[in-house]
Amino acid sequence: MASVGAGPGPDGDPTVARPLSRKTPALERRYGLESPSVNGRWFVRGDIDGFFGLFVDNLLQLMLISVLSGAVCGLPATLVSGRILPGAAISILLGNVFYAWQA
Repeated sequence: MASVGAGPGPDGDPTVARPLSRKTPALERRYGLESPSVNGRWFVRGDIDGFFGLFVDNLLQLMLISVLSGAVCGLPATLVSGRILPGAAISILLGNVFYAWQA
């Protein structure tokens, strides 16, 4: 049996239930589920804010790693600067590339 939604089916017959997964344009607009347009803009107003927010977040992560790994964990500075920070930088870079791909 089909899952029952509110209202009549596609033919207007009240005995035939319409599926729940049917999208309505009003709900798509309300919750931002609309498909992006083909002619969408590549750069919008909030991109600068997003860039600087992500930059500051990544910079703070690297600063915390460098300070806390030596002060709290007692790791030598050569290990932190030679192995840990480059690995963290590469993982942050790949994460940012993935975020950009998702956008």
